[in-house]
Amino acid sequence: PLKEPGWTEPPPGASVTSAEWREHGVSYTLTVSQPDREGLGPFKLFNRDYERKIYTGYSKEDGQYEGETVTQGHRGVWFQVHASKPIKLLQYSLSAESNAWTEQVWARRPHSWTMLGSNDFQNWTVIDSVRDFDGISKTENVCEEFPTQGNANYYWYHRLVVERIGAGQEEGLLALSNLVLRGQLHIEACPLKEPGWTEPPPGASVTSAEWREHGVSYTLTVSQPDREGLGPFKLFNRDYERKIYTGYSKEDGQYEGETVTQGHRGVWFQVHASKPIKLLQYSLSAESNAWTEQVWARRPHSWTMLGSNDFQNWTVIDSVRDFDGISKTENVCEEFPTQGNANYYWYHRLVVERIGAGQEEGLLALSNLVLRGQLHIEACPLKEPGW
Repeated sequence: PLKEPGWTEPPPGASVTSAEWREHGVSYTLTVSQPDREGLGPFKLFNRDYERKIYTGYSKEDGQYEGETVTQGHRGVWFQVHASKPIKLLQYSLSAESNAWTEQVWARRPHSWTMLGSNDFQNWTVIDSVRDFDGISKTENVCEEFPTQGNANYYWYHRLVVERIGAGQEEGLLALSNLVLRGQLHIEACPLKEPGWTEPPPGASVTSAEWREHGVSYTLTVSQPDREGLGPFKLFNRDYERKIYTGYSKEDGQYEGETVTQGHRGVWFQVHASKPIKLLQYSLSAESNAWTEQVWARRPHSWTMLGSNDFQNWTVIDSVRDFDGISKTENVCEEFPTQGNANYYWYHRLVVERIGAGQEEGLLALSNLVLRGQLHIEACPLKEPGW
């Protein structure tokens, strides 16, 4: 949840227990279970200003939480991020009170806590649990980082419960200056139609299309126009109308044209996103209601999915050979997971190298191509550059 440009303070009258804003097409609600003593509110906790926030309710003797706040058996003041899309938490970091120059002040830092995730605000799963930790940095403006060790699933809610602080305080106070969450936001990395879009805009190109969704811009490109001139908008928007491409052998179905991508010859279909994406799965649907063998032979049989970060050097993400199983059922996509082979790439390109043999015309038919993946962002409220 990055702050919107121009935000330097919470808005007048802002709540001392919750704050809301929107960034990267995602809305966030940040909540604490009690107000901090100075009334700064969660905006100040999540925006890296490193000013201390003081919370009460802990034992002066042993530092255990003595209040009434409990989250599924975990007792303590809690700090929560609720996103409008699920997030997989990869790492979180804490900074305690800066310049803790006395043992009394230094004892205010968290010693034991639990990071929880939930998708219904009622059932909470432990993502990370830390006990008797005494290493949070005393250095000003330094966050101590805690990776989740790959234990996190995707959750709508993330909640940090601080169960114990340092012992032997005079007041029993918890002090935090900053809490940062970093993770992956799961979205469909295919260019979904904007609400109300049913046709490409007038005069749209027959080889490329552009639009924006989830705060990300996409350029969709095909290496040649489809025979009907529908353009890539129609290929990527799930309308399941067939798109016909030429250049394949009538005898064996191999591509005979001049289009080559790093040794892979065939008509290609490309997605270029304004942020790198890790491809998890893609799906294809061929011509619907392929009622004759001639029509059915138009479907892809061999293809390669490639990724690139410079539009020149391409890495193989997935390679399929002699596949004969794309569904004949109308409006059904055949799904292909990438088996964890994909890194993050700005460009993804599907090259169809062979279709079915024994056609009269040597045509490739596709009705739909969908890419699904993870868009990597920092799921934390970083300040804008220069703040």
